[in-house]
Amino acid sequence: MSSIVGPGGVSRPALGTGSRRSARPGRTAVELLIACAILILSASAAKVTGLPGLDGLVAGHGQAGIPGRSERSEDIMVDLSSHPAIRTDNRCVNGRIMLTFEDGPDRYTRSVLAVLRAYRAPSTFFVLGGKASERPDLIRAQISDRHVLASHGWSHVRLADLSQEELREQLAETQRVVVQAGAPEPTVLRPPYGSQSAAVEAMAGEFGLRLAGATLDAGDAAGRTVDEVVRTVVDQAKPDAIVVLHDGSAQGETTVRALGGIIDGLRARGFCTATMS
Repeated sequence: MSSIVGPGGVSRPALGTGSRRSARPGRTAVELLIACAILILSASAAKVTGLPGLDGLVAGHGQAGIPGRSERSEDIMVDLSSHPAIRTDNRCVNGRIMLTFEDGPDRYTRSVLAVLRAYRAPSTFFVLGGKASERPDLIRAQISDRHVLASHGWSHVRLADLSQEELREQLAETQRVVVQAGAPEPTVLRPPYGSQSAAVEAMAGEFGLRLAGATLDAGDAAGRTVDEVVRTVVDQAKPDAIVVLHDGSAQGETTVRALGGIIDGLRARGFCTATMS
């Protein structure tokens, strides 16, 4: 093997033109081992200090998530293995109840869908366009389970306080992203905070949207306990009630854990669950 003379007159093997070895002087096997050890220790330290991963998000209920975003890695599946027997009969003996969900799609949406699927309970989701644009996969999941998608505007603002241009953008962009995700164009609008006006109603009409409110707020986003949420809905429900629940609030776990009890209680009273047509 030929050799060349390096710095200080030290001879070392010559490297071929196509060789992948580094010609950088001073790099010994010991130094390489030290560098590898440093990388391993750095990775371990990052794990200990809590760089957000899926396990950490589940254990911490998504607190590491970025507010206002709905990333796939933030999905939280709530363990419902201890839930009582599920009743899937959905007979309208004493009337129908419409369960509706607001402020998603978000990190608890998949858990909500899992419960509804188990109970075969059709529902209506009032989606925010901004979140729908980030999670088209959840829009498709909702449609796949035969739920109805409706509009809640783009960014959860008081629609009655907006200019005509701003209002038009809130409605138009929400319609666009929902359809783009593969869902039918929404035909129902529930303005956030119930913020309605003649201008909102007129603009909604331009997009083929009719305004819809609600008759019963479950209080799941207001800090109530699971039992309180269940009792509120089951005890106060009347035929054709429109119930407000949330799949996009910080208290989403309460919603998910209360949902089965709500459906059980309503069906025990002879109510069926239905979508808003």
